[in-house]
Amino acid sequence: MRTTAANTMQPTTRPTNQRNDHMTNIIEAHDLSWHYMPLTADGQPVQALDHVSLSVRQGEFLAVTGATGAGKSTLCLALTGLIPSSVDGFIHGQVLVNGDDTNQAAVADIARHVGYVQQEPRAQLFSITVEDEIAFPLENMGVPYDQMDRRITEALNLVSMNEFRRRKPTALSGGQMQRVAIAAALVSEPDVLILDEPTAALDAAGKAEVFAALEAIRRQRPITIVMAEQETDWITQCADRVIVMDEGRIIRQGDPALFADDPELFISNGIELPEACEMAWKLNETEHCTEGANSSGTVDDANGGHAYHFATTDEALRALSNGGLAALGGQQVESHASTVLSAQSPLTSPSMPSMSFASTQSVQAMQPERRDLTNQADQPRQHVRTGQQHSPRRNSPDRQLSSGIAISHLSYSYDDSPALSDVSLSIPSGMFLALLGRNGSGKTTLAKHLNGLLTPTSGSVTVDGLDTSKHPIGVLAQHVSMVFQNPDDQIFCSSVRDEIAFGPKSIGYDADQVQQLTDDAIRQFGLHDLSDAPPATLGYGDRKKVAIASVFAMNSGIIVLDEPTAGLDRAMADQLLGILANLNAQGVTVIIISHNMRAVARICSHAAVLDDGCLLGFDTTRDILTDTALLSKAGCAVPLAVQASLALGVKPHEAALTPGEFAARFVPATRVQSDATQPNSPTPHTGVPR
Repeated sequence: MRTTAANTMQPTTRPTNQRNDHMTNIIEAHDLSWHYMPLTADGQPVQALDHVSLSVRQGEFLAVTGATGAGKSTLCLALTGLIPSSVDGFIHGQVLVNGDDTNQAAVADIARHVGYVQQEPRAQLFSITVEDEIAFPLENMGVPYDQMDRRITEALNLVSMNEFRRRKPTALSGGQMQRVAIAAALVSEPDVLILDEPTAALDAAGKAEVFAALEAIRRQRPITIVMAEQETDWITQCADRVIVMDEGRIIRQGDPALFADDPELFISNGIELPEACEMAWKLNETEHCTEGANSSGTVDDANGGHAYHFATTDEALRALSNGGLAALGGQQVESHASTVLSAQSPLTSPSMPSMSFASTQSVQAMQPERRDLTNQADQPRQHVRTGQQHSPRRNSPDRQLSSGIAISHLSYSYDDSPALSDVSLSIPSGMFLALLGRNGSGKTTLAKHLNGLLTPTSGSVTVDGLDTSKHPIGVLAQHVSMVFQNPDDQIFCSSVRDEIAFGPKSIGYDADQVQQLTDDAIRQFGLHDLSDAPPATLGYGDRKKVAIASVFAMNSGIIVLDEPTAGLDRAMADQLLGILANLNAQGVTVIIISHNMRAVARICSHAAVLDDGCLLGFDTTRDILTDTALLSKAGCAVPLAVQASLALGVKPHEAALTPGEFAARFVPATRVQSDATQPNSPTPHTGVPR
């Protein structure tokens, strides 16, 4: 039940006739606080917003960024009127949307002015066809049928999806589904469009599709956009203004140059810097760099040094290729390349499949952003961690390492649609492998063959000597654990502790071993304070941690993770990657499906690239990420460090993969030698290099 909490917190009162006084500000929040209802019976209300005040101008593109759990999603819900009307909790303060007070106006009235797009498009697409999906809000509004076709066509044209109007939404790619969700929000012709991390799980092309659609919409008609987003590279290119949130408060705001002007603000708050800003920050850490750069994306000579200041990839490449780095000593690019590479990273060694980093600290439990509890049970997630009837009792909680994976001429079709075609791949024990490729390239289909969720149409998959087509899932689950991209496809128990215990219990560990494995996973992932909470009531980042922890507890020798960093902030992603790196250093085979090329560059020893169901390449991460033609063909982003290295004439196999590695190329030889044992400055509190 919604509560405005007369007995605890009172909404502030303002005159009701506000419309004419606030025409330039289409949204205003005044001293807004929000507490979710307690997560447990004996718990306390959970504060998600803490005295937030802001205004959004008509026609503005406002980006809201912050760490996972900072309050971004809750703020979006408040600006749509769903808080307080449709979510349980306690409110203080006021939100005005087009002059209407959300404490008093009906959600249906607010919805006439505001369109809302959730993070996961599948959560809001439910119709049989794209056309039906777009028609649904018009039917709710009572729009005459003779006007519907025109408005549906206009909305789909805005996002370049009209040719797909007869298609099933479930048959679309992630980027296409998100564009349909945007069209469904736009068809009612709202004044404001609010989007909650709409690109979190999309590939490079999908992200570009969404932002291109938003830019096209802004060119064609006036609209205000508020976007909660951790994709900071796009924010710098598209947003007019950025606000930074932490623990439910707005701690800074300004134009997108803020990322370049104050990188420490974002780093200290666990937010991913735009890649160009991270490059500048790393270069400015060297002893040759001084402050005083201008904001035009150039390199200034100041006090005999150089200060780098750029916010976008174009600015960075323009500045770095126009003599800025040459002035630092262009000959060093070639002369130090081999020295730096040999000192910097096991990524350069084809014979080194595992990486060892410093121990990571436990992930700190973040402030949860509550969502409605729903029935989370479904067939796929049961398959991942069940099968006890086939599982013999495990004698020890010690992890059983893999002897390797052999994939031979694997082909697979969904009904009559080919998904994999003649894929052959050998994955030795202890490899840290990334599966790369655009949405729909076959990565997840390939991964599901490793634990028997799918069996080959032709060809074979062998894991630890077991033919996956001839062994039940319960047996294979002892060898391969898998984390789905969407945590809601996997979590279903009534408490976090029960969720984590379910896997090891199902594959045959005894009660003492289950408790030991569960306690260890809770400790590793910083979930102690949430151990009694229902997982489905947690924020997205915490639900993701629970899903990964539940698979971690199964103690398998092979762990497969589908988009493990999607929807996580930089600090949380680095903490997770650090845990995976430590497991890999112990001999565990780790396979990640990822569009996060920056994470892949920092952590993976090898990479395999798929496109249209075919294996395009399999090699060391360095050889894959420096093959720009291969990445372009597969729809993968080329890391900025690689682009900048190649622009300076570095040989592809000697190109830097990360901003830290790139910056190290331009440190004097004496520094190169002293830095040999610490190649990339680690992210604070993690074992993962930047």
